[in-house]
Amino acid sequence: RWQPRDCNIPRLNATDMLEKLRGKRLMFIGDSINRNQWESLLCILRTVVPENRKKFISKGAITTFLAKDYNCTVELFWAPFLVEQGSILIGNQSREILRLDAIEKHGAYWKAVDILVFSS
Repeated sequence: RWQPRDCNIPRLNATDMLEKLRGKRLMFIGDSINRNQWESLLCILRTVVPENRKKFISKGAITTFLAKDYNCTVELFWAPFLVEQGSILIGNQSREILRLDAIEKHGAYWKAVDILVFSS
C-alpha cells in the first residue's frame, strides 16, 4: 500500500462512515471522475452492509446506493457539465450549447441533499 512520507493515513472504516452518514444523503455530481470516486466509496461501504439490507436504484441521471439499516444514500448524479446544455438551430444545423448562466434544472435534484461532492 502506498504511504506518503511522514504521514499516517488510516484506512477508511466503512461502519464508521455509514454511522456518520446515518439519515443523510451524500451525492457525487459530475462526470467519470466523480463516478470513479463514487464507485470507490461504494466498494468499501457495501462490504459491511448485508445483501438484503442494501439496494441499488438507477433512474435517469441518478444512481443510488441505499443502506437500509443506516437510512442513508450515496448517490451519483451524472452531469458532464454542471450547467445546462441544449441545442439551437443555426440555419438548418443543430448546434450544441452550454448555458453558463443556468444551473436550476440540475440543481433541483440537489436541493434536499445533505452532502454534495463536485469535481472540476
